[in-house]
Amino acid sequence: MYVYMQIRVLTEQVADEIAAAVRQLQDLGVSKVLVNLLPALGCMPWLSVGTNYRNCDSHGNMVASMHNTALRRNLDSSQDVLLLDLYTIFSNSVQPSTGTICMHA
Repeated sequence: MYVYMQIRVLTEQVADEIAAAVRQLQDLGVSKVLVNLLPALGCMPWLSVGTNYRNCDSHGNMVASMHNTALRRNLDSSQDVLLLDLYTIFSNSVQPSTGTICMHA
């Protein structure tokens, strides 16, 4: 539980810093900002080698999901910020026709 809380705090801090950087860009006059959300880290090739993406690391996906949730909370309300949802894009690309391979946190 302690590690989970540390990860949550870290992901919140990173998301806050990214949101602050986006605001700085907007203050400089940038009209549209694209921010990438993290992909399903637990389904990356280096974590699921030899499994054809059948077994994704749920911890990696949990970290990505927590980070993406924090970013959405900080940036979703801004009309001039576009969020590129790499988590969904990547997860959908590795799904077989019979169902989902990646476990979402």
